[in-house]
Amino acid sequence: MHLEVLLTAFLLVFVQSYGKEINKEKCVREVADKVANLITETTSQCIVSPSEGLGARPSDCGDIRKSENKSGVYKVYPDGTSGFHVFCDMISFGGGWTLLQRRTNGFVGFYRDWESYKNGFGYLKGDFWLGNEYLNKLTEQGYYILRIDMWDFENNHRYAIYNNFVVKNERSGYKLEVTGYTGTAGDSFGGHNGYRFSTRDRDNDAYGNNCAEMFKGGWWYNRCHTSNLNGMYLKGTHSTHAIGVNWKHWKGYNYSLKATRNSSGVHNDCKFSTRDRDNDVYCGKCPEMYKGGWSYSGCYASNLNGRYLKGTNTIGVNWKHWKGYSSLEATQKCMREVADKVVNLITETTSQCRVSPSEGERPSDCGDLEKPEHKSGVYKIYPDGTYGFHVFCDMETGGWTVRNEYLNKLTEQGYYILRIDMEDFENNHRYAIYKKFVVENEKSGYKLKVADYTGNAGNSLSHHNGYTFTTRDRDNDADNSNCAEVFYGGWWYTNCHHSNLNGMYLMGKHSTYAIGVYWSTWKGYNYSLKTTRVMIRRA
Repeated sequence: MHLEVLLTAFLLVFVQSYGKEINKEKCVREVADKVANLITETTSQCIVSPSEGLGARPSDCGDIRKSENKSGVYKVYPDGTSGFHVFCDMISFGGGWTLLQRRTNGFVGFYRDWESYKNGFGYLKGDFWLGNEYLNKLTEQGYYILRIDMWDFENNHRYAIYNNFVVKNERSGYKLEVTGYTGTAGDSFGGHNGYRFSTRDRDNDAYGNNCAEMFKGGWWYNRCHTSNLNGMYLKGTHSTHAIGVNWKHWKGYNYSLKATRNSSGVHNDCKFSTRDRDNDVYCGKCPEMYKGGWSYSGCYASNLNGRYLKGTNTIGVNWKHWKGYSSLEATQKCMREVADKVVNLITETTSQCRVSPSEGERPSDCGDLEKPEHKSGVYKIYPDGTYGFHVFCDMETGGWTVRNEYLNKLTEQGYYILRIDMEDFENNHRYAIYKKFVVENEKSGYKLKVADYTGNAGNSLSHHNGYTFTTRDRDNDADNSNCAEVFYGGWWYTNCHHSNLNGMYLMGKHSTYAIGVYWSTWKGYNYSLKTTRVMIRRA
């Protein structure tokens, strides 16, 4: 995700949180202007892009490699596009690789809809999917190699190379053409050749059900897969079947990989070509296009036998390195400066525009702030023994504190009520209220005390009363296995759960068991809720 998008997202959250405060409108407008200026500055100054002049519109990272040897974000201009940004690996395996996908952790979710996969998502310097539209524009302009690198949680590495890789246009369903396997991982992708891309909302596979929905990813599913590199990010061996980041011929269906990286590059074995002997690796016959006999790869890296023409052109005598591309030299400095400005902006926002109690007040929770002049928003509270921290206070329904941290500090200072609101994908609403709610300290494992249920959702939390909190790396439950790892969330598991509000965010009904956002007494174990809200108020 580009920095300008992050800044815009920050602004939207800011306005949503604080825009209702009439006396803060001027402050919000001023911050909006500053964000807009930062976006402009970032776009114009910090984006790495080719230099102006001869050879200044590279079609992929292979072109850029001719004059740049530093990995990073560059702008490329495949045929028929106005350009877009990609991450270029200039070091690995000879360099010049255009990264199409990268996964290194579970922070970016890959269970997304058609539009997300079409346009891409994530962060080019972190985990991301470049976008099917961009994969099409890149691979339709010549002959491309696909290289897939993968690592398991024991830090073993395997790779797969496909000597022919094309993603067709959206009208075809982004149909995949992939052949010519070599490598050490086994061929788990060739079986997807000729199939269209499927997502949870666009079923293009050859199976009776939607494979993308069943296996929690977006992929070129057939009936359904031998690889699923956009599946759920699990942690190595797991009990569920084939919903992880899977490569069947290496680790099978019950092992989710630690990291994957998909990258493409043009064939780099250049041969001498003439107008009557096409030995280049570009489908358009380079000598005919560029009017000379030369050793070609992407056609126009250099062509000293071209026609003698004046001025800027692509078919004349040229040597691309002469003009080259802009360096990454100044980019890091520029980005650091912009980052500093963002930090200063956030600091200014916090000090000038945040909704906060009047000077001298030290509220212990949102209930202390329940006054007509205080509207819903972010406030700083000071539970006993703390220096204070920020929470979201819901003032419309009576001083509820909405927060998933600092539960111990809040609830140990008095008697608290817990309210849980939940909604399904049919827009039905239910709630559960517990008149006694305490989370003990870390030494106890954040042990839960919850009792006295009322509501219309059914009582799915009292079963967890008296249990400690469990995460994938801290097994405190009463089951032989780690419930947090089995059911993909952090919770007060027993063996294992009647509710799991921190489970995987799925879309309503699904075929897997109990790994979603659950409240068993309302929707059971095969329905994942649309929204939940957990909040407390002093009794």
